[in-house]
Amino acid sequence: MTESLSANAKLLTWVKSLAEDYSDFNAYITYIYRLYSKREDAEGIKIRSSLITMRSFFIPCVENLARVTTLTRN
Repeated sequence: MTESLSANAKLLTWVKSLAEDYSDFNAYITYIYRLYSKREDAEGIKIRSSLITMRSFFIPCVENLARVTTLTRN
């Protein structure tokens, strides 16, 4: 049980770090998106689609991890 709590504490720390880094991550994704925003070829569209997908899944994943680790700690 103690090992489980320790692992969850480490995971919670990691999740908090991810959440703090989100603004940097989001800025980086936005920067790359803008670089490809004028490209209408298949590659440009694929890259923009991938960037939007990455950004849209990142925060819910972090929130879910935070919720799970918080519930487990309590």
